[in-house]
Amino acid sequence: MGEQPQILVVGGTGMIGSALLEELAGRAPVRVLAHTAASEAYLSHRHPEVEATAGDLADISTVRHAFDGIECMFLLTPSVAAQRRLEENALAAAAEAGVARVVYLSNAEVGWGIELSRAHEATERRLQSSGVAHTVLRPDYLLDNLLHELEELARGRVVAPSGSGRCAFVDARDVGAVAAAALLADRPIPGPLVLSGPEALSWAELAERLSAALGAPIEHEDPDPAEWARAAAAEGMPPWLAGALSEYFTRLQTRALTPSGDILWVTGREPRSVEDFARDRLVPAWARHPVNATS
Repeated sequence: MGEQPQILVVGGTGMIGSALLEELAGRAPVRVLAHTAASEAYLSHRHPEVEATAGDLADISTVRHAFDGIECMFLLTPSVAAQRRLEENALAAAAEAGVARVVYLSNAEVGWGIELSRAHEATERRLQSSGVAHTVLRPDYLLDNLLHELEELARGRVVAPSGSGRCAFVDARDVGAVAAAALLADRPIPGPLVLSGPEALSWAELAERLSAALGAPIEHEDPDPAEWARAAAAEGMPPWLAGALSEYFTRLQTRALTPSGDILWVTGREPRSVEDFARDRLVPAWARHPVNATS
């Protein structure tokens, strides 16, 4: 592609987006679509090297300016009921602007026939028929979600209605590294790429690993999926998401997931383990948690 591309990152303030921006720092000019003023402020503070521009994918007229001069787009949207429309608008604006390459963040559950994957399946089909060069990334369950569960961990539990279902838990930093490689490569990297950690673990096994890493007893609490969804919605989780996650966990119990070698293939590095993530990210966050910081 000659000179380094001008990259638009859609979804740059979350766990994967932040990891991607770290990978791209100093390697390419980057613009990030910011959905809110808070997102713009966060980007200015955390990633001052990027250009933040405001826009709402729910209204395509507010985002067209963000695509001016863009050659490559990274597309990550939140798991919401309107996700498909948000992605349709992003791809439409990219097509209007002549964006040459798209790197799309899908999920590992594509093909399961569940609500959580319907938008991803539709967007993957749209990309396949578009003629635009693209790479689809399908990450497994993110270890980084544990950073939002410190309160539960402090109570000695990790809660997931997963039964004996297994995941090859992946570190967002590895997903960000693959996304950066796909955006910066001279030629599009063929996909879909399944991005996983080095081994498939049940949540009970994950709890054992966390116990060892944190030096505190952690057990897996395995509620009924429907009951878990009702409790999650009562505590403030959007009902659509609670129901979609309940369906995901139910289906996971009958799925045999195995690790992929795609992170090693693209980056030349083995994916980070649970222990790597715990040492680098979880233990420092755990130490700052009020229950532990004052003990």
